[in-house]
Formats: sequence, structure tokens, C-alpha cells
Amino acid sequence: YEIKINNKTSQAVRYQISIDGLSRAELDLGGNTEVTVSPEHSLKLIAKVNRRPEAAEPERQAFEFVIRQLDSDEPLTTRRNTVFYTPQTR
Repeated sequence: YEIKINNKTSQAVRYQISIDGLSRAELDLGGNTEVTVSPEHSLKLIAKVNRRPEAAEPERQAFEFVIRQLDSDEPLTTRRNTVFYTPQTR
């Protein structure tokens, strides 16, 4: 999965990224679930979602990426729906 975060403000912003709705799955962002985006910049992340085959249901399963802005008086949370695909085993 590719996640792109835009920071259109004049200050650096920290975000926490997680997943919701996919049991026994782990989000791999290369070591850290918190990122900082510089003022007036964007950041692209490659996100891997790992799930053991025995925990996965066959076919497709909906889940959400959750991006929460940190260091804010009014924390903002954005959710984006997507799908985890598990190939059928033979």
C-alpha cells in the first residue's frame, strides 16, 4: 500500500499511522508508526500489512488505515478504507 500525507501548514506536523478492522494483522512502515512531515511538504510511505495465512480469511477483507495528527489542540483523525486480499490456497 502507498500512503501519501500532505502538510499544507507552515509548521512541521507529526502523525501516527495504524490499521483498524483486520484482526491479527501487523502494520510495517519500516520501523516506526509515527512520522513527521515538514512544512508545505508531502511524504510518501510504503506500508506493508502482514498477516499469518492461518489468521486470514480467504478472499478480500475490508480494513482501514488510521492517520492521527499528534501535537494538536484538536487531534484530527483520518480514516481510509481499503482491502486486504488473501489468495486462496490450493
